[in-house]
Amino acid sequence: MTRKDFIKLADSLGIFKHYLLNDNQTPLEEIVFEYRNLVDNIKTICKQSNSNFKSHLFDEKINQTFNEHKRNN
Repeated sequence: MTRKDFIKLADSLGIFKHYLLNDNQTPLEEIVFEYRNLVDNIKTICKQSNSNFKSHLFDEKINQTFNEHKRNN
């Protein structure tokens, strides 16, 4: 990955952080929408960096990790 890729990732995470921590004034639907945008942006950056990147495997790992943490909490 290049410096430009890291900047794109940081931008995506900064935008999501804004919606997540906006004094609880952001509606949940908007946070979910921005989360999906964040994941899509990360997948786009990964695909541009590595043509062998498998989007569906990335999604599966996110869901697996989420479900594991959900069960443990």
